[in-house]
Amino acid sequence: MKTLRNNYIAALYRVAQDFQTNEILIVTELMKNGDLKNWLRSSKNIPDEKIVISFAYDICREMSFLEQRVRVHRNLAYRNLLISAEGNTIKIAAFGLSALVNHDDFAQRKKTDLKKLPSRWTAAESFGIVLIEIWLKGDDPYPDEKDFTSIRTLVLNEYIHKKPLKYSNQFYNQLILPCLWYEPNQRPNFKSLVELLSQ
Repeated sequence: MKTLRNNYIAALYRVAQDFQTNEILIVTELMKNGDLKNWLRSSKNIPDEKIVISFAYDICREMSFLEQRVRVHRNLAYRNLLISAEGNTIKIAAFGLSALVNHDDFAQRKKTDLKKLPSRWTAAESFGIVLIEIWLKGDDPYPDEKDFTSIRTLVLNEYIHKKPLKYSNQFYNQLILPCLWYEPNQRPNFKSLVELLSQ
């Protein structure tokens, strides 16, 4: 994670171990507003589309930075996105599931205990889900599905989240919907999303 330090990712300063509890302690850059999940839930108003687009742009720049360095975050979720003191900048944190993408990646994933993974946010379309989470102010995007198997069934049946009521058709159709396509090769990469949001 130290090698990934830049303006878009919460800086890692130190890693230590508590010898009494054996807990691993991580010291990172302070983001005074905490994580996006709690920030959204404590906000009185639903973020307007301008704020959501600004957040989306920040996230895409950060994920594009990782993409260019052949890394996958594997846990892109609003609880792992930190808000600046001003409330206008997002940085990515929580790299516990990140990994280099290589030829052994599929084999490594097969060895992973799926029950231990945060099932809603391991799929490639997790960015689209994060945008929906932002608009839902932190409500569960799969309220009726509580485990990996049931969510997997939805995805395999090509389930697509409906457009949140106050999103414009343009924002949903150009940004969210392409991220949720069933076929991975139909989904945009983060570089193209950065270009789209820069327009």
